[in-house]
Amino acid sequence: MRSQHIWTERDGQGSKREVRATRFGGIWRLQAKTGGDRNWTYYERPPLEDLLALKDILVRKYQRRR
Repeated sequence: MRSQHIWTERDGQGSKREVRATRFGGIWRLQAKTGGDRNWTYYERPPLEDLLALKDILVRKYQRRR
């Protein structure tokens, strides 16, 4: 089963950045795109900030389901 988590954040200049984390077949895949980009950037080694944000999202989501 596919699991997808999406969040947006703004940087210091105010540009919007969308991040998607997808888990399929036991493998996590993170991709990001800024406001003006057309193509997604796929990470083999995602930035630490994105991994920590994903961890916070997962903790909050699964606490609400209990």
